Amino acid sequence: MPYGKKDVLITLDAGNTSIFMGAYKGRKLLRTRRIIYANIPDKTLEKEITGFYGRFYGCVEGAVISSVVPCLNRVLRSILMRKFSIKPFFVNSDVNGLMKILCEKPQKLGADRIAVAVGAKALYGCPLIVVDFGTAVTFDFIDKKGNYRGGAIAAGVWISCRALAEKTALLPEIKFSKPLKVIGANTVDCIKSGIYYGFTGSVKEIITRMKKEIGYNAKVVATGGYGSGILREAGILCRTNEDLVHEGMRIIWKRNQGRSQIDK
Repeated sequence: MPYGKKDVLITLDAGNTSIFMGAYKGRKLLRTRRIIYANIPDKTLEKEITGFYGRFYGCVEGAVISSVVPCLNRVLRSILMRKFSIKPFFVNSDVNGLMKILCEKPQKLGADRIAVAVGAKALYGCPLIVVDFGTAVTFDFIDKKGNYRGGAIAAGVWISCRALAEKTALLPEIKFSKPLKVIGANTVDCIKSGIYYGFTGSVKEIITRMKKEIGYNAKVVATGGYGSGILREAGILCRTNEDLVHEGMRIIWKRNQGRSQIDK
């Protein structure tokens, strides 16, 4: 066992198609792993989670979860309590002074968006536009004072590829990649071109319009999978950090240590 005391923090980001796991010692992110959980039984999910964190048995001081899938909350809570004797903290709109959330109905804001915004603010300062390329693509604006103001949500690449295959009789599901040419010579290349350049154009348009609406310049930070490549294609300068959600969760957990929380 590499750690001799309770100094490891478990971070779990539960999205619509995957769970992104992380482990911290202090401010150091020790390791991460993403698992696709769709259509797998709870026992398999438990095996994946305990396998990833197994080396830290006896060393876990806390756990924090960012979840946008309510039906997973009790499953994850049960796994962590049974296997690590830890009651996890769930990220919510009460971030204990880390950021004012000034959009309508803050309690409806996704926990992942909150964690990513907190992490980006801490690492890069303000103002910021944070783009998270996940199942959905989210665009979030943090103003000069560090307040969360709102943003935009668009369908992600995976949803687009899947929808074309499921809702049409003859179009196949493709793997997302940059096509050799805009004008495709076959069905697969045509789909690649439409999705890649259509997606790139929509991302550029949303960011351009957000900056115009803001009225002053804001740094762009990208997180999630293929984000940096899309933004480069769109000609938008950005910082890239795949682990923003984990950093945000760590900061939120640290600020909220010792606070009680209603069971989720």
